[in-house]
Amino acid sequence: MVNVNTAYGEAAKPSPVLLNNANLHLVPDTVAKPTYNRADLKHGIVHFGPGQFACAHFFSYIEDLIQEGKRMDLGITAVCPNNPERRDLLAPQDNLYTISAGNGKERHDRVIGCIKDVLVASEDRKRIVNLIADPSTQLVTMTVTQKGYHFDDNHQLNLASEDIQSSLKNADEPTAVVAYLVEAMALRMERGLPGLTVLSCDNVVNNGTNLKGTLLAYANERAKARNDGVLDEQSKALTHWIEDNVICPNTMVDRITPKYERSQTELLQTQRQFTDNAPIKTETSKAFVIDSAHKDVLPAFDSVGAKFDDHVSLYVRAKNRMLNGAHMVMGLMGRLEGHTYAHDVMEDPKLRQFVVNVMDEMIGTLEGTDDLDLVKYRDSLLERFSNRYMGDELQRLARNGLSKLGRILDPIKELRGDLQQYPYLMTSAAAWVGYLKRADESHAVKGDFHIEDADAYGVKDTNGVVKDKYVENAKGLNGHIAPFLAQANVWGTLREREGFHEAMQEGWATLDKAGLLTPKPKGPAAGSATPGLDSKPN
Repeated sequence: MVNVNTAYGEAAKPSPVLLNNANLHLVPDTVAKPTYNRADLKHGIVHFGPGQFACAHFFSYIEDLIQEGKRMDLGITAVCPNNPERRDLLAPQDNLYTISAGNGKERHDRVIGCIKDVLVASEDRKRIVNLIADPSTQLVTMTVTQKGYHFDDNHQLNLASEDIQSSLKNADEPTAVVAYLVEAMALRMERGLPGLTVLSCDNVVNNGTNLKGTLLAYANERAKARNDGVLDEQSKALTHWIEDNVICPNTMVDRITPKYERSQTELLQTQRQFTDNAPIKTETSKAFVIDSAHKDVLPAFDSVGAKFDDHVSLYVRAKNRMLNGAHMVMGLMGRLEGHTYAHDVMEDPKLRQFVVNVMDEMIGTLEGTDDLDLVKYRDSLLERFSNRYMGDELQRLARNGLSKLGRILDPIKELRGDLQQYPYLMTSAAAWVGYLKRADESHAVKGDFHIEDADAYGVKDTNGVVKDKYVENAKGLNGHIAPFLAQANVWGTLREREGFHEAMQEGWATLDKAGLLTPKPKGPAAGSATPGLDSKPN
């Protein structure tokens, strides 16, 4: 059969090749590629949790340090705590992958080569401990989400955690990340090696300080487990060593990164003629702020766009509330309205203004600096939220509401005066209950109002009795939210705050009046007005 394109002089497009070392030279020059010899890259970093965010954010800074700073000693060994999916995707690609960063006007594709190896913790527990203890390891980094730290409600080590208990009973088979670290530190101490810097890259206020606290607490529990439950000065040798030799800087990390979709692979195949089965789609904007007190023990991240600063906690609070908190509000309100993507919310005039008003109320609970102008930060976030290239699904932003509700409730707790003066935050808190009211029938179902917090459907107490049925309780609500406010585990001391019940009822009534508590037609409704959500000037 005659190929019509070639018959008339147009060259046929080559078939896409798989992204790997052998084919890297076939990747077009329109894509940025490593110019260093990957064979010369030496291991220097162990990273726990090589998910979408880490690949988009932290690894891009390391790639810059290798590419621009000639730091060939910063190769990453990535550790998947449980799921081998990332390892299995990257292995045929020699651990290469693509970051496609766009801002709605243009897109930049870049192949990242800084990963030397990917391990799965459940398959290589001893190897991972020994690798952390190896003299070549300069830095351990983490993006394991809040659950991976095994914090309790006070951000201290949760001794009731199954992973913590299992790790304490089986030192050779650790399952908690903190256990891997402490076992490796014990080896480093025994071998007379220097300490390590452990860098948390998760959205936790005072992430480094809290991480150091859990390391010390686990070391104490480890000592007691080996000393018939007794903790004396002799058995605390490892605790003292960690306290003196392990540094855990506080950080702020920021880059919006949606989940993977097959269309990302197909786009590279069509436009760049290569196949990447683990590409990352993200925005062009990114930020990384690190406690300047520890600048001397870290690579020169500031030479590749990161910032060392004395006020990390202020950046974290602003980011957690104004970005992550606003994201959650957008997910809740946008889905209740029937929208699909974050940019749909930004293109709906009344919902956009609602988000602006929420952030303005949050600003009243925050402190800026000379380098952190909160109003300018708000405006930059609105622009980032409007990025149509991202296709950031609202359900991704709303589905973990129970575990992230503090992003809305924490600023409410800090507001002064009558809570009815802050209608947008109060309506946002009520919107979470509204999302529960319209939630899918079970945690296993993934429909229009999917929830990943299985606890929202019920938690068993020590006697096996199911309690805290948040979804069931929300579905039973009618025109009044008051019955749900009895959930002490959700609202805490806010339940005793004067005016709280009245302000929540007003927020619930606003949602009800706007028709957001009842099902709407499926699909996006960008640009639609939302009755009942009166706005105020920006």
